[in-house]
Amino acid sequence: MEQQEIQDRKTFLTDKIIGENAFWSYTPESVKDIGLSDEFLIEKTLIYLDIPEINVLFSIFPKEKIRQVWEAKLLPQGEYLFNLNKFLAWFYFDIENDSEYVREHAN
Repeated sequence: MEQQEIQDRKTFLTDKIIGENAFWSYTPESVKDIGLSDEFLIEKTLIYLDIPEINVLFSIFPKEKIRQVWEAKLLPQGEYLFNLNKFLAWFYFDIENDSEYVREHAN
């Protein structure tokens, strides 16, 4: 995939996240000026966007990188993101016993 195509997909996801009001305390311009790190983009996409956008995320980044961010940022949130984490474990990371896995890795 070309660098421009990757950047276009990142911009698409950033715009979608902004559209979901994930950065309610920022102006849209300031979010674009800040620029989202890859890890932050992965985290916010997993939390705020739906399957089509998450699939775009997997077209940009390796599964291992997305899983690392998921395990570091989303799993520790415990019950707050329990259902989302269960879904991600099952659907994207092929984890059997997803409920047990999520509970074991939550803080």
